[in-house]
Amino acid sequence: MEVVLTFSDELRSNPHAVSFADSRAFSFISKSTQVRKRPDSYNVLVLNYDNEPLESITSYKSQSMYDVFAFMDRSINISDLDELCGVLINILQTPGVLQKNQIALLTKFNILIYGSNKNTKNIKPAKYELKLSEEYYIPSEEAGGITINAKDITIEPLSFVIARAEERCNFPKNICGLFDLRVSLFCAGIILSNGVQVDPGYRGVLLSLLFNSGASQYHIKSGDNFSHIMFITLSGDNFEGYEGINLDSSSIPSYIPASKPSSFSFKNYLETLKKINEMDEKLADAGAYIKLLRDNDTIDTVIRFKGTLWNKIAFVVAIIAIGITVLAGSPIALHLTRSDDIHKRLDYIETILEQNKPQIINEHKATPSIDVVSSQ
Repeated sequence: MEVVLTFSDELRSNPHAVSFADSRAFSFISKSTQVRKRPDSYNVLVLNYDNEPLESITSYKSQSMYDVFAFMDRSINISDLDELCGVLINILQTPGVLQKNQIALLTKFNILIYGSNKNTKNIKPAKYELKLSEEYYIPSEEAGGITINAKDITIEPLSFVIARAEERCNFPKNICGLFDLRVSLFCAGIILSNGVQVDPGYRGVLLSLLFNSGASQYHIKSGDNFSHIMFITLSGDNFEGYEGINLDSSSIPSYIPASKPSSFSFKNYLETLKKINEMDEKLADAGAYIKLLRDNDTIDTVIRFKGTLWNKIAFVVAIIAIGITVLAGSPIALHLTRSDDIHKRLDYIETILEQNKPQIINEHKATPSIDVVSSQ
């Protein structure tokens, strides 16, 4: 497959671009130019990095025919353009995980990683280390969630933040990405809870949903290397790129849907757990009252003398069963799904127990003694 470079008209003032295009019979195009894709070719559109940002790609009428978008600044020369063609041919012929030298050359043209905040020191043998930005989203029970800009990020216990990497992506249609957290964060109980694949052809920000599975706050600073991304080339020669609504995204708010995720409040969870424990004790006390009524064949006596008392005892037992059913599940899961419902049920159980306990005891004390036929 042949690699074909097409240059933006904005690069006509760049002598290296003009010289290279003339030597290879490559052309320049304007944003309104409609270009046909050459058969059996891998097409690259080279834009002027100094005055054409990532978002300007969509203004090119023929954008859909290109497999990758490169950005050229004044530091790039003819030798770099030659090397770019060589690397692109190599990854087309031998698909796999990109190596350090390939990542370095492509990022020089703002391919894979776009923008001035990319750093060659973050390029490792088979990955690029991502830095944490100052922008992050935190859940809020009142507002649903808010986006904050701060140098220090705090993740509450059993809660999450949506964090953004400083770097933006500019993926070719034949390259996808896989990213994951650093081991140090994983060992501290931080879990990456979202999908880890970056689609071929994706351009925009990288987000991470960081969940704190520990019982204490976790602090992380912007600018820290918190994640890394690996680049994998696709096999074949017919490539399709990402075309979703988040293409060319530049910030977190563009990702947050109208129905914002709700927060899990660790404080509210502890309060609910405390109330559950208190109800456990009250249910145990109610069980002790019923046990007293069963001692010395009292239940048989009451059944023979007055059936209504047994009905009340059975009702209390049923209430206890309801309480056990409520308390049997995971407290965390119950709080996350039906916290308000739990409080209503607990209040109801508590009310019924308080209403029926004195009636049961009083009726038992008023019951006359009669002979009981032994069951033996």
